[in-house]
Amino acid sequence: MTAQSPQALLARLREHDAQTIIVDFDETLWLRNSTEEYLAAMRPAWLMGILLYAIEFAARVASRILQRLPGQRSANLARLVQHPGVVDGLRATVTSVFLPWHNSRWRRIAGPLGSQWINIPLRDALMTQERNGRRIIVSSLGFEHVIAPLLAGAGIHWELISSRSIADRGRGKLGRLTTKTTVTKADVSGALVITDSTSDQDLLDACGEAWLVRWPDARYARAHAQRYMPLYYTHAIKHPDRKYFLNAVLKDDFAFWVLALPWTLLWPAQALASLFILLSFWCVYEQGYRENDALGALHEDQPVLSAAFHTKPLRPGPVAAWLWALGLGLLGAMGLALTDVQPAIWVAAFSPSVPLTVALFLAWVSVLLVTRAVFYVFNRLHKKLRTPLFMVMQCLRNFALALLAMLTLPGFLALLAHTIARSVPYALYRLEIGRRWPKLPIATLRLGLYTLFVAGTALSHGTDMLAIGPTATIAAWCVIRCAGEWRGLRRAKSSG
Repeated sequence: MTAQSPQALLARLREHDAQTIIVDFDETLWLRNSTEEYLAAMRPAWLMGILLYAIEFAARVASRILQRLPGQRSANLARLVQHPGVVDGLRATVTSVFLPWHNSRWRRIAGPLGSQWINIPLRDALMTQERNGRRIIVSSLGFEHVIAPLLAGAGIHWELISSRSIADRGRGKLGRLTTKTTVTKADVSGALVITDSTSDQDLLDACGEAWLVRWPDARYARAHAQRYMPLYYTHAIKHPDRKYFLNAVLKDDFAFWVLALPWTLLWPAQALASLFILLSFWCVYEQGYRENDALGALHEDQPVLSAAFHTKPLRPGPVAAWLWALGLGLLGAMGLALTDVQPAIWVAAFSPSVPLTVALFLAWVSVLLVTRAVFYVFNRLHKKLRTPLFMVMQCLRNFALALLAMLTLPGFLALLAHTIARSVPYALYRLEIGRRWPKLPIATLRLGLYTLFVAGTALSHGTDMLAIGPTATIAAWCVIRCAGEWRGLRRAKSSG
């Protein structure tokens, strides 16, 4: 259906004869989105950013799991979990559980917001119709306890039919309207419907007269979309189509860090502390990504940028990133100190009066500063001179934990193999200026290097230095990470 102008709608409202008018609320009668404004008003804002991100991430994961399960019911549930109305309902419901005091706060602030963003021309036209005996119904998939105070603040007391649960949102507007005993199918079939969204197509098809109108002053602002989130830039903008966080950060960086730690009773606590350290590192490391893309867009004729760089919000940068990095780093330092993991030798240079947590944290801040400085220089070097610094950055990325915690010898060899395997494609890329990044089997290369290093250590120093358990476990994980590459190779051979 083609959208029509607000002026045409207002002219039509002065002469129509329908007894019932059904008007959408969000971005139509009210020029903002009620759910997003409700979420945006929640405090503390930093906690809201984390919760909203976690909810959306969980919904995506649940949908993917359901899609892989057999049966039509699983497929239907997968679509339902990813339905925008259901996801928004989850966002509003879950956050309200964590911040139960917000409902009372919302009732205090909703009044001024209601009057501030009401669509005055449409409200006045509908009030004229109400005085002429027309029935006005405000229809929305937003939650009733969110919308009702906004309507009251705007001085509107029309009949409101909205959602009271997530299930209501999944039914759509037509389904929600027809479940009310006060609204019959005849009411809908003879009604004039006003909305801004094509997602209301079922209602537009069922009504007597449909008006799809986009109001120039209406705005949809995603709640807390401008809050900084660790790794947002990396997975959503730098590598939006590669599942980078899952594959490169968790399955590679974090997995090899965890496998490199000593096998003790406190290993789970060490792993959790290492996760905080890893996230802290990436808060700073991805600022180098962001700076690299920004400089490329500014100075290069053909910068290598994802489409998301131009379409998605960039979110706040360095200040917020450093605050997160320092906070997560402090948590990681506290965890490593409590687990009594032997720190690097240079940490002992601190005065004995300095607590271990403080010493580890100061050491970690030094790592972050060095990492940022190296990336800063890297981004400003001529491309032909970047290869050595790229290897330095990979060493920082993979061995940063070694400055705070003791690693096993097999773990050290695995991280060394990981570093070299990551550096080789970049070196080849820079040697072939103008060509695309080479598609090398990095996981297979890593496995080969690790096997070579382990064999060399065993031959030169004996097997006593290599604990069988960690060595075999790391080798097994290397093989598992090769599975995708080997499947791709078999498919290429069969198709050839």
